[in-house]
Amino acid sequence: MTTIGYICEELQPEDLTQELKNQIMLALTNNISKDDGQMEACRLAIKALHHAIPYTTANFKEPQERDFIMNKIIDEALGSSNVNIRETAMMCLVEIARQEYEHMGTYIAKLSQLTAHVAKNDASEVGSQGIEFWTTLAEVEISRLEKQGQILNIIDQCKDFLIQLLLECISNVQIEDEDEAEEEWGVNLASGCCLVKISLLLKSQVLGPVVQFVQANIMATEWKQKYAALMALGAVADGPDK
Repeated sequence: MTTIGYICEELQPEDLTQELKNQIMLALTNNISKDDGQMEACRLAIKALHHAIPYTTANFKEPQERDFIMNKIIDEALGSSNVNIRETAMMCLVEIARQEYEHMGTYIAKLSQLTAHVAKNDASEVGSQGIEFWTTLAEVEISRLEKQGQILNIIDQCKDFLIQLLLECISNVQIEDEDEAEEEWGVNLASGCCLVKISLLLKSQVLGPVVQFVQANIMATEWKQKYAALMALGAVADGPDK
């Protein structure tokens, strides 16, 4: 499976026949399991799958195959007790959001619950990838609109849930001393970056909840609340209509 990952990383999808791509997908997905007894095989398989996402275009056009791949990632890999497997599984979903955007509508309800869960409850490296999933969707929609392309309006449809999630995660400041130079990358900073993107996309629609959040925290005695308020305010500085 490590070899498959290297092959997918070094070659291009057009270098392989569809039959061979299908065999690769089957070999990898058959080894993705939340069973602790298969943890090492799963770790290798999900890592290779991350490199193999560009080879899945034809599979994603078939609903049954698409569901099979998504369920393997969501139900099996993200159900693993191993944090590295869960992080890589979320990285796969980020790449799928970028490559297979047009198919995301089918899964968005389940992925909303999933990303909220990992952002609030999982390890920082997993949670930050959960937020990166939404950042990627926003970037895809911004890019398509700039090219006069069609979008599914996923961010707009999910805006109430998403803005509240991001503001809650922005409040989760990880630095312990306000004099520290900078915060390490994690859910908090990932959420700030995501809010920047959805602000550019949604414009003034983000103002209401963000202003309410800033007003509730900017004068707090706890410095972390002030820090979060300033981060949220800075994130929407360029998005809303002038």
